Amino acid sequence: MARGPGLVHYFAPDTYNRQDFDVGYSGFLEFATTGDLDGFYGDQRWPGWEEEVAGLGPDETISVYPFLGFENTPIVERTRLPVPAREAWTFHWTMSDQIRDLPTGASLRFDFTK
Repeated sequence: MARGPGLVHYFAPDTYNRQDFDVGYSGFLEFATTGDLDGFYGDQRWPGWEEEVAGLGPDETISVYPFLGFENTPIVERTRLPVPAREAWTFHWTMSDQIRDLPTGASLRFDFTK
């Protein structure tokens, strides 16, 4: 995949990895306004998601627990809460750094008491 200045990348919440779109900003805007967003987001949406996210402020996002990508529980059955976007961004990048080199299928234990 191409990488470099001018290309758009996506931080996938279900894999904790950056994925390349292989398009520049204008191509990304075209996809975001005319592309298949329902197909792109697929199982990361749930019935009623539109109403649930409508009340979010511009600096908020939805936190999902158990985290996406760590178990097979359907998202509709998971806890979803609004959180500050900066907090979510920091958490997910920190998580990504910590699990990057783990082999597929490795067991994890999260400790949130520290």
